[in-house]
Parts: sequence; C-alpha cells; structure tokens
Amino acid sequence: MITKELTEKSEPPLPQVIQRNFVYGLYAGLGRKQYSAQLGEHFGAGLLFNFGFVFGYKRATILLDANLAGERATRAYSGEVEWEVGQRAPMSYVAALLAYDLLNARRFKLVPMAGYGSLFITHSNPNNPDEVTNLTGPGPTLGLRLDYKLEKRVKLVTPTRATNEYVETLLSAKLLWHRLQLAPDLAGNYIGITLGLAGIGNFVRVR
Repeated sequence: MITKELTEKSEPPLPQVIQRNFVYGLYAGLGRKQYSAQLGEHFGAGLLFNFGFVFGYKRATILLDANLAGERATRAYSGEVEWEVGQRAPMSYVAALLAYDLLNARRFKLVPMAGYGSLFITHSNPNNPDEVTNLTGPGPTLGLRLDYKLEKRVKLVTPTRATNEYVETLLSAKLLWHRLQLAPDLAGNYIGITLGLAGIGNFVRVR
C-alpha cells in the first residue's frame, strides 16, 4: 500500500518500500477526567495531560499510558486520610494496555484496548507538607482509540532515495475506563477522554 501511494505521487517512481513488522511511537495530548459513585461525590471532573509510548508487532501494540491532573476535593472526606473542601489532591494514572488495529483504513484506525492500570490520588497534610499519603487504586482498564491519519511519509537518508523509516502522524482520540477502590468507602469508576497527536513508525527496507 505504501509503495502504491508513493508511486502515484512521485515522478519518477520510487523503488518498492516494504515495512518491517516492528512498530514504535509516542503520543501526547489533553483531555478531561470524570469519576462516578463515591469518588465522584468527593472529587469532580477536571482537565488532564496524557502521554505515552507505543511498541508493537504488526497490528498488535502495547501502550504505556500515563495521565496527570490537578485535583481538589469538592466534598469533605474523612477515612484513611482527611480532605477538606478545596484541598489539593493531585491525581496520576498509569496503565499498560494491549491494543489491536481492528480497522486500518486509508485515513482512519479503530483500535480497542485492554490492560491493567493504577490510579493514585496524593494527600498532603496541610499542617505538615512532608507527610504525604498516596491512595492507590489498581484494576483492569478498557479503552477505545480512533486515529485520523494527518500525514504519511517515508524518511530519506541518502541522495539516492534509499529510505529507512515510514512514519504516520495521527490525530488520536482515546477513551479509557478504569474501575478502582482507593479505600473501603471510596470506590468508583474513572473515565478519561483525551485528544492529542501521535507519531507511529516502522523501519522499512527498499528493493
């Protein structure tokens, strides 16, 4: 497919370009998070920063995904730790996800994902900033990603048009769902929706 597209757009025609099987890349974006149940009663929705790395083989990839967000308690909580209304409670989330390109069309990719992650909410004692407690909620994660291919290119490394890398620049929208329990009385669902840019590449060889 790559060789056909390059041949149609190039004059004179390029040699045959063959993708290797190994896939790699990185991405970053912004989004919004939301909690439900008990978590949603004490912590509200907010903006998040998302980034991660991609490694894979053919259509199957592994994502190392991370979300970071500022957080403040919207309702007082008294349990393993205590939050007052408006007190800071930064959130971080990390997950390892197995993804598969269910649909890989000329312009779009549809990629379901599943894996395991953990959400952390950090509590700092307002009377003693050095006293920090991380409430941790590990659990299964499900997700869905829709990619739009903004650009496709083959990187040239010699004046004779020999190539070594095929790269796709993607506009990527991602939805993640994570079930967690931070404490016996602090459980719920975490939902993260993000939009960002990704660069996904393959090494190639030329005939």
